[in-house]
Amino acid sequence: MALNIPLLCLSTLCLCSILQVHCSNNDVVDCCLKVSATRIPFRHLKGFQIQSLEDGCAIEAVVFITKKDKPLCAPPSQRWVHRLINQLKNRAHQVNDVVKQDTSY
Repeated sequence: MALNIPLLCLSTLCLCSILQVHCSNNDVVDCCLKVSATRIPFRHLKGFQIQSLEDGCAIEAVVFITKKDKPLCAPPSQRWVHRLINQLKNRAHQVNDVVKQDTSY
């Protein structure tokens, strides 16, 4: 009987570990591992997102999304990156304004 208690404890521990891994939130963040200093033409872009250390990533980056849904990682400290972000925001505002005009009767 004494052998069965440690075996039962070990089995319970293994089961809890398996359940924890299986039931945990499996949101995997796809992080940029490096950034490129190569400038990206605005005409190829449709959006962007900010990657931060708080996301669990090793570096901070601006991830531009191309019209072909490819992520391009850029350094957030560069002036050209800020210009692209502003251009994308302006385009989004213009689209939003057009949608508001079309839906107001």
